[in-house]
Formats: sequence, C-alpha cells, structure tokens
Amino acid sequence: MKKYFIFLCVFLFINTNIQSQNSDRQNNTNVMNLILSEKYGYDYFNKTLYEERVRRSDQSQIHFSAALRLYNNNSFRAAMAELEKAIQLCTEAVYYYHYGVCLMDIHDYLNAERAFLKALQFFGYWNPFSEAFHGGRNPLYTFDQNGAPREKYYTYYNLACVHAIMNNLETSFNYLKEALEDGYPYIDHIYKDPDLRNVFNKPGNVVNQIQAIYNAGAVNTFAGKSFEYGRASEWDEYVFVDNKNIFVRSTRDFDHVRYGTYEIKNYQIIMRYDRETGRRGEGYIPGGGVMGAYEQYIPYENHIDELEIINIKDMSTIWKESHFNPNPGTKGNNY
Repeated sequence: MKKYFIFLCVFLFINTNIQSQNSDRQNNTNVMNLILSEKYGYDYFNKTLYEERVRRSDQSQIHFSAALRLYNNNSFRAAMAELEKAIQLCTEAVYYYHYGVCLMDIHDYLNAERAFLKALQFFGYWNPFSEAFHGGRNPLYTFDQNGAPREKYYTYYNLACVHAIMNNLETSFNYLKEALEDGYPYIDHIYKDPDLRNVFNKPGNVVNQIQAIYNAGAVNTFAGKSFEYGRASEWDEYVFVDNKNIFVRSTRDFDHVRYGTYEIKNYQIIMRYDRETGRRGEGYIPGGGVMGAYEQYIPYENHIDELEIINIKDMSTIWKESHFNPNPGTKGNNY
C-alpha cells in the first residue's frame, strides 16, 4: 500500500508538471501569434499619447536589456520571453528584429520570417539615426563603420538566410539585394555564411551579381542636384553642390543653413557638417505661431561637428527633387 501511495504521488507530480509545461507552451504560442499578427502594434503609434509612449518605452528597454543578456548566455527562449514583454509595452522594430534572431537560433524559421517582416513594418516609423535632427544615436541600435544603423539591413539579410535555408532561392537573393541596397557593408561575409550556401546554387553567376549590386552602392548620382522634404509647414532642402560639398537649409529657423561634405558608401549618403549660419529661437512662446514663437533669435554657432546619414533609396523616393539654387539663405553664404 505504501509503495502504491508513493507511486501515485510521483505520477501525480509528473503529470502536474507536464500539464503546467503544456499550459506554459500554449501561453507562449498565444503571445507569439498575437505579437506577430499582421495588424498588431499600430495602435501604439496611432492611439497612444506621447507621455504614455515615453513611459512604456522606458519600461520596455528594461526588458530589452534583459533579453540581450539572456541571448548572450544562449538562453534564447528566456530572451524571447523578455522581448515579448518589451513588444507588448512598446512596438519597436528593433525588438522584432531580435525576436526573429532568437527564433532563427531555435530553428523556427517560419516564425522568424514573420518576426522579421513585422520589424520591416515598423522601421519606417522611426529613423534610428540622425544627429542633425534627433539628438544623436538611438541607443537601441548598433552602428557600422560608416556610422549607419545595422538592424534594418540585418533584417533583410536574415530574411535572405531564412529563405536560403528553406531553399526559396529567388526570394533569398531578392532579400540579399535589399540588404545590400539598405547599406549592408560586409560583402566578404556573404560568401562565407553557411546559411546562404544554397543561394549560390541559383542559376547564373550569383557571385558576380552580388558584387555588381555591392559596387553600385558607391556610385554618386546626386552631384549638382537638390532634394527637399516637407513636414507640415516645415521643409528641408539638401543641395549637393558638386561631388563633395553639400548644404542643407531649413525653414525651422531664420536663414538656417548647414554646410559640409558628403560621400556615397554602401548606398548611404554620409553627410558631415562643419559650419552653420542663421538664427535659432530662444524663449518659446506657446501659441506664438509659425516662425514667431520665440522671444528672441540668436546666431547659431559657426563651427559644428554633426553627422547625418540618409539611404540613397530614401533620398530618391521620399525626398522630392527640387530646383537647384546655389545661394542659400539671405546672407549669400555659398561655396
């Protein structure tokens, strides 16, 4: 009788644990399907007040940091649990990117693809890097030798890997092209990556095709052109004076013009500003109206050190080509 009782207790203990594990697994699946659903996350941007977004963003970064630590210790599922909490607090493209990486590491390639596609949905809501307008680098991102954020082109790259593993070779090649055109600079790694081995079995000389796409990322087609980008009543105009010099003028402040140089690398326009002119407002007056909302305007510092990076594709599609004017502002400052 005693042996039977011990056996029954052990059986019940094991059965309870199995049921608990099955329940946890089902809950995890439900959360995954929720956050990877097509329409999930848009309410965060469209219906959440700014103050609430800031609070939730701060909380989400705690879970994101925990996820990175767990991932570095190869605790992929635990990292996923932290990322799920982060995503439910704050819809960040970079969280979805890391969630997809975790799914790749546990060989769940179908859901990894879903996570990467969700990341691509939300990268457009926030430019991860622009010291000129956003106060410096976004701490959620990592940056390459050009100073450009890596997570978006890594997302395209990992989609290429996922489809190569699943032997969808044409789709894999197309995503690899997207990665390169978004700024992926590590050309040698492409040829060595075992996840991409299958894509080189695609008909045609894939190596030459990839090299040609990579080389095109250094071609300057902007010299002598200008592009403008408007937001509500404000606009910025980027004037590429020649194959080296640039100035950018803005309606935010009176006669505000930044001057510098630029280069084209890996499909990125890398702009370094070293001088600015014009006046900036001090003493904001609420409801003061456009261009008259400050108590006074004082000159900008003449010498600056700022970096801004815009992808060639964005400059060619989001920005509108405008009429070139080599004399910005009212002071006649030009090259």
